Order: sequence, then C-alpha cells, then structure tokens
Amino acid sequence: MPYIAVTALSHVGLVREHNEDSLAVGPWTLCGTATDNPQTLIFPRGRPLVVAVADGLGGQPAGEVASELVVRRLSALGHALDGEEALREALEAGNRAVYAAAEGRPDLTAMGTT
Repeated sequence: MPYIAVTALSHVGLVREHNEDSLAVGPWTLCGTATDNPQTLIFPRGRPLVVAVADGLGGQPAGEVASELVVRRLSALGHALDGEEALREALEAGNRAVYAAAEGRPDLTAMGTT
C-alpha cells in the first residue's frame, strides 16, 4: 500500500523563551510545544491530508492561542478539505475565529462556526 511519511519538529528558536508555533499533520497537532526529537507519522495515500504550520505571531499577546485555533480547526476538517475552495473557506473561518478570540467572543471560535 502506498503511503506518505511526514516528519515534524518544532523548536523555540533563538530569540523567544517559549514556543508559540503550532502544527498539524492529519489528526495530529502540536501546539506551543518544542520537540526534542523529530516525529514521523505515516498515512495512506489517496485521502486529503492536511499538513500545516501556524506561526505564533512573534511574541505578540496570545500568539500561541491564534496558532492553536487555526491548526486545530484545519486538523479537524482535514478529511473534508478536498479542494481549493474548501481549504479557502476553512482558512477564512480560522481567521474569523482568531479575530473573535481577540475580541473576547469565544462563542464564535467553536469548530462549527463559519
């Protein structure tokens, strides 16, 4: 069976004291965490596979919250992101969720909100 292998690693970097970046590989997410060793995940080919990195906004307030909202949303929707339009809609919904969280409106950050 053909497969896809994806290896991920997250590091704090040279400037910040903590990691605000998040990533998704299929259903697996890593949010605001540094990894000491690369993680390799294997998936069967033939189905949509989301691989995404969200930068934590370089030390801005709650940058890790924004990056986590986006990758968790993309990860949860991954199986349905089968084309450019579906991906565009998911990214726009993630963007709205980040703005809603920044405005103190957590009711609009739910996974089903578009």
